[in-house]
Formats: sequence, C-alpha cells, structure tokens
Amino acid sequence: AGAGQWDVKEGLDFERYKDEIEDIGRLLGEVRRRSPDTGLIWMTPPTVNEHRMPKPKAEQMPESKVSEYRKVQINVLKEFYGLDLFLEAGALTYPRVTEAFDGVHYPEDVYDVFLQIVMQR
Repeated sequence: AGAGQWDVKEGLDFERYKDEIEDIGRLLGEVRRRSPDTGLIWMTPPTVNEHRMPKPKAEQMPESKVSEYRKVQINVLKEFYGLDLFLEAGALTYPRVTEAFDGVHYPEDVYDVFLQIVMQR
C-alpha cells in the first residue's frame, strides 16, 4: 500500500493527510498484533518529474509538495507498527527521475528493482 501523489493532486488537506497516515499506521499495528506472520510492506511514492507532466497536473502535484507528503509517511510509519519492509521509493527513484516517462511512472526495470528488494526480505 502507499499514498501521497494522488492525495496531493486531489488537494487532500495536509493535516487530514497526516491524520489518515496515522490511522493507517494504527491499522497496520493491529494487523501485526492479530496476524504476526503476515508480511507488512509500505512503499512511499516515487519521485515526481513534473517536467514530463501536462502543465495543469504538474501544478497540482509538483515534487516539492509530494516530498512533504512522503516525509509524513517516513516520519509516521518508518519506525513504527512492525513493518517488515519500508521501501523508500522516492530515494530509489530520485537518481532516475528523468526516466519517469509521464512524470509519475517509471520503466519496468525500476519496478523490477523494487520487486527484488521485496523478495530479498
């Protein structure tokens, strides 16, 4: 599961977003308590390349704003709730941001790296 890019695009209030991420964290904690063998993975949004987006979309969800929402996920979820893996897709995609062909989606080999990280856990 993940969140962030589309919350920014749709204009979700930042404070409400933080509250919802905290709610998700509590739910993940409950899943961990009830089912300790269930693998829990969280992936932050990848880096956005607004230069590859249509202007209206780029204005709605610039990387500067997405990064603030990403930081909420990192601050709230990374150290809590018994996640088995916290995949910081923003950090992993930053060096390859120019390859985000539509501004938010990356070539398959980027997602293959994500999958390899998950499978090694």
